[in-house]
Amino acid sequence: MNLTGSFNVWEAAVEHKVRGVVFCSTMGVYGETRKPAGDDDVVFVDEEIPLEPGDVYGWTKVAGEELCRYHLRRDGIPSVALRFGMFVPEPFFHDGIRLLYGGVHEGDVAGAVLASLVALDRGEVRHEAFNVESRLPFTAEDSSLLRHDVLAAIERHYPGAAALLSERGVRALRPITEIFPVRRLEQRLGFRPRHDFGEWLEQLRSRTDEQAPNDLPWRID
Repeated sequence: MNLTGSFNVWEAAVEHKVRGVVFCSTMGVYGETRKPAGDDDVVFVDEEIPLEPGDVYGWTKVAGEELCRYHLRRDGIPSVALRFGMFVPEPFFHDGIRLLYGGVHEGDVAGAVLASLVALDRGEVRHEAFNVESRLPFTAEDSSLLRHDVLAAIERHYPGAAALLSERGVRALRPITEIFPVRRLEQRLGFRPRHDFGEWLEQLRSRTDEQAPNDLPWRID
């Protein structure tokens, strides 16, 4: 579907002389380059690192991005490739915690697509790829905590969050090994993701009966 479907979309785009294409890619295109070198390291996965997909799905998205570049060279049709994080519908707690692990709110997915269409219509991009994930405040200085004490790293940037999460049944979380900066998205498309972990924490505070489920993927008991 990814290969044939993308091919057919581009054939139609050429036939109808469209002014631009937005291609839905994935953070999976990075693959092997997302793996940290050491036990205290975190990879900051920006758009410049090599694409080494670790499965067929990721490879088909790399092929789709190359198809975009091909049609710019051959047909002069510009495009944007949006490398989305996880955004399929999930229950409240799953949805919030995954914002720390490469997730993105569906509202920001839609916003990034609209910003891409505007940039293409204005002729501001030829072909570029952009990370579209939730904004996170972590820096390289947080790397050791992100690998060994995620709640302490969260507390550093969101005071009171560790106690709130513990009260709701999350006393430890799995290591965070990768961060997806969205600076290029903000600088080139003028779009800043609005929904983040801090916003979710505020929602959690207001939902006084909300407790973490036992099947939360990133929870450590």
